[in-house]
Amino acid sequence: MVAQEVGKKVIPQNAPASLFVARVAAAILEKNKIGVIVDRNAPPTPNPVVPEWQVFVVDEPEIKNAFVIPGGSSLRYSTHASGP
Repeated sequence: MVAQEVGKKVIPQNAPASLFVARVAAAILEKNKIGVIVDRNAPPTPNPVVPEWQVFVVDEPEIKNAFVIPGGSSLRYSTHASGP
């Protein structure tokens, strides 16, 4: 759903910026015991034990923002898609 909203500007989840944001998000989720990061290309887990979150980084230099979407997706706009 998120990828549909921002189109081709979503950078791959194995890109350095995506990996960096996912590591930070995973640390926050783990520290607060509120969920885990999952592969955004995988189907949702039926009845997960903990909430599952997906991370999307968008290559959009004009927008500096990050937010969480209900249902477990976090979106970060990046000024540099190749780095954090």
